Amino acid sequence: MEQILPLLPTTLERIGVTQQILRNAVERGEIARRGCTELDPPTRAGYSAWAETTRAIREGLVGKGWQAIQGGSCPTVSPDGKVAIIVQTGDEATGMQRGTPRSKNPKGPAVELAVANNNQRLLWGDVLTPKDPPPVETWVLLVSRDRDQVRFELSLPWRVDADGRIVDWKQRILFAPINTEPTNEVLPVEDTGEIEIDVRKKQQA
Repeated sequence: MEQILPLLPTTLERIGVTQQILRNAVERGEIARRGCTELDPPTRAGYSAWAETTRAIREGLVGKGWQAIQGGSCPTVSPDGKVAIIVQTGDEATGMQRGTPRSKNPKGPAVELAVANNNQRLLWGDVLTPKDPPPVETWVLLVSRDRDQVRFELSLPWRVDADGRIVDWKQRILFAPINTEPTNEVLPVEDTGEIEIDVRKKQQA
């Protein structure tokens, strides 16, 4: 299903993000991950990388009118509400021309809904009337790290499997990898999944 594309300024311009914003975000996430040690809780490295990458994207976009949405997959949403960007950890095929990457960990209902909205937008976009609010188009900044390199891509998810992992993409935009200092240290790279926020009203006393 996926269409692998090189760097296309027109696509990035339509989304409303630049390559530099994405690359800077990935670099900052890697710095945060490598700042963790074996004395940290085992999930901190992955969480720190995901959180710093998400924050860096927001810092690059909120000045342009984008909104930082808390909860769920913590998307950053364009001023017109039509495009969202989220951060996920990918497997070894991330950023590679050959193979189809998958998100590394099962995701919850927020990501499944985002994929369903992408499908609706792509399949039914010409049918929707002006009165129908268009579904948000959610792009994933997919990041994968190994011993001496960080690979990343901005891709449009199309399908999730029974475990909730993204396994297929409508469109992929690949970027040049970021080379890092080689290390034999193995740190967890899992991202956070989704953040659940309890929005139930408090019971009256």
